[in-house]
Parts: sequence; structure tokens; C-alpha cells
Amino acid sequence: MLFEEEDTRRMNATAHAYRQLPMVVALPETRRKSSGSCARAQRAGSRRAARCRTGLSGGALPPGDGVLLSMAKFMRVLRVDPRARVAVVQPG
Repeated sequence: MLFEEEDTRRMNATAHAYRQLPMVVALPETRRKSSGSCARAQRAGSRRAARCRTGLSGGALPPGDGVLLSMAKFMRVLRVDPRARVAVVQPG
């Protein structure tokens, strides 16, 4: 978890002109840890937003009083089907 301003500053913007400094950045590495982070934030009544690396595709703006769930560490290839030319990958 990142909570110092100098650590969360790099997560404060989307690819657009919008900026918001998140209160906390969670960096889970597994689905279980991701679910746990969301559950803790929900129990605490905190807002949350999920984002991959840059926010280019969805432009998820981090909540200033909540948790930004960074999916940057989800970088595994889950399955490749060469015949169908399909790869299932994690969002990071």
C-alpha cells in the first residue's frame, strides 16, 4: 500500500487533463489480495477505483478520499490458443 504523497503522486492523473491525488494506492499481486483490498475499503466506507497502468483506456480517476486499486502487478499470460490466435492476459 502506498499512502505517502510522494508515492501516490504518480497515480494522480489519467491520460486526460483530469487530476486527483488518491488517499491510498493498493498494489495487489493476486485476485485474493485484490478482493481483500476491495472488501476492506468497502467495510471502511471508502470509495475505490481500479486502474491498470496509465488509465489510457478507461480514464479511471482515483478517489481523493478513497482507494485506487492498481492492477499494474497483474502481468501474467493466463492462456494462449495459437489456433484461434487468442491470448487471455491479466490487465497490468
